[in-house]
Amino acid sequence: MGSFLDIQDDPNEVSGTGAILRSIGTSFKGQAQGILAEINAVNAERPWGGDQYGQAFEQTYNVVPEEATCRCATPSTTGSAVPATA
Repeated sequence: MGSFLDIQDDPNEVSGTGAILRSIGTSFKGQAQGILAEINAVNAERPWGGDQYGQAFEQTYNVVPEEATCRCATPSTTGSAVPATA
């Protein structure tokens, strides 16, 4: 059999373990969705306010990470941190 996985145990035991893992994953997904719903409910109330500071916060709060510019320090060849150029 051409596979990167070599299963030595009984197929029924492996299937049972798979079912347990699937159940745990489903439970975790439900918990994560519940937490996300709680966060979204708080965000919908806009607790940061609607004044100029709240509006400025909101513009940066919901930025998708891929759109954000990283201004992180990068290691140099000498081992010290060097500011990254944008």
